[in-house]
Parts: sequence; structure tokens; C-alpha cells
Amino acid sequence: MTGIRQHEALAHAYDGITGVVGGLDDGDLLRPTRCRGWLVVDLLFHVLCDAQRALVALASPADGPADVDDVSYWQSFPPGGHGDGARHAWWVRRSAGAFERPSGVVRVWSDTAPAAARAAAPRARPASSPPRATCCECRISSPP
Repeated sequence: MTGIRQHEALAHAYDGITGVVGGLDDGDLLRPTRCRGWLVVDLLFHVLCDAQRALVALASPADGPADVDDVSYWQSFPPGGHGDGARHAWWVRRSAGAFERPSGVVRVWSDTAPAAARAAAPRARPASSPPRATCCECRISSPP
């Protein structure tokens, strides 16, 4: 059995999300999820923001080596946080609601997710230009 490379896992996960939401109408996107207080469109918008961050990070070369790894990155987000979870959920709800229709979030997701997955592939980046965040190596550098 061979392992799947991380950028392939990302593409597979994003494709799975696209496969689910691509067939939903606006009414389905407004249904609640098992995440308390989150509609399907809210959750999709939240994941879309992560895909956008990945795309920007992967397309933005870092000047030096990574200063955190896949474990230490999350230490700045303690469990339970500082009450920011509810504030973030409210921001996501308002941001997703700014689209004319919930299906607008699906359209942006369908453009952004594959672009982020392609950017994560090692061949998509010149070797002389290390990314700010490397999904394949799980490294993240601070912005300059």
C-alpha cells in the first residue's frame, strides 16, 4: 500500500466537498449542520476562507525558512480560545449572507478550492521560490 501525498489528500478532500455542495440548491445550503448554529453555507464559507488563505500563502514566497511547523502553528489557537469562536461564527454568517444567493458561495468555492490544490502541488512552484505556507511539508512562515 502506498501513501497519498499531502497535496493529493488536499485535492481529494476539496473534491469531496465540491461533490457534496455542487448538487445543493439554495434551500439545501440554508439547512443546519451538526455544528451548532452553523448552516451549510456558513460551514462552506468557513472552509472557503481556509482555501483562500492556502492559495494566498502558497502563491506568496517567504524570505526565509518556516518559523513554525504543523504542530506549533496550532499552539497559538488554544482549545476554547478567548470567546472568539462565537464572534468568528457571527462574522462567517454575515459574510456568507452578503452573497446574493447561497449558491454564490458554492461558485466561489468551486473556483478557489481547485486553484489552492493546484498551488499545493510541488510542480506548481519554482524551486527557487519557497511558499509562505507549504501544505506538502506542513510548514508556515510569518509574513514579512
